[in-house]
Amino acid sequence: MASDKLIKEHQEKLQVLRDDIKGRKQEILDNINIDELMMSPKEYLTQLAKEFYESNQDRFEKAIEHGKDLSKKMLKEVNNDTGEVQDAEVRNEQEEDSTVVE
Repeated sequence: MASDKLIKEHQEKLQVLRDDIKGRKQEILDNINIDELMMSPKEYLTQLAKEFYESNQDRFEKAIEHGKDLSKKMLKEVNNDTGEVQDAEVRNEQEEDSTVVE
């Protein structure tokens, strides 16, 4: 089935992004300043989260685009499958009509 292939390709693309983001996450964790964290945990962690998001924003956006592409391809496939089914139904009806006339 083509949709299985589409999903597998999508999962592979996302895994590449996940691995990249995990590597960046480790960089941030390795550079946590304990003194600053202890002095102002909420502000420090908020800033850390903001930096993490900003440094990976392009990857998050790429993941969203991959999802949009997958959904478009899946919808196109469904529409093609539906069209083929409808065409087959029309052919069957025409065949039935032609056999009744004979």
